[in-house]
Amino acid sequence: MDLGSPLILGTQYLSGPDLRRLFNVSDSTIRLWRSKGLPYIGGQHVRPRYPLSDVLAWIATRKSATPAAS
Repeated sequence: MDLGSPLILGTQYLSGPDLRRLFNVSDSTIRLWRSKGLPYIGGQHVRPRYPLSDVLAWIATRKSATPAAS
């Protein structure tokens, strides 16, 4: 999958807009996910970047921790 995002040391990093498009979510959902531990890099004056492999792993662990609906 090529989203035009940077590849640094073999890891693809997504921008916020990339993440929104990939998962079809809003900015507020991304902020909520970050408050719950979504992995990202960045600082106070740097836009966050999200390592794709870490994001996918984080989402997978969140889904496996959610009980199935009856």
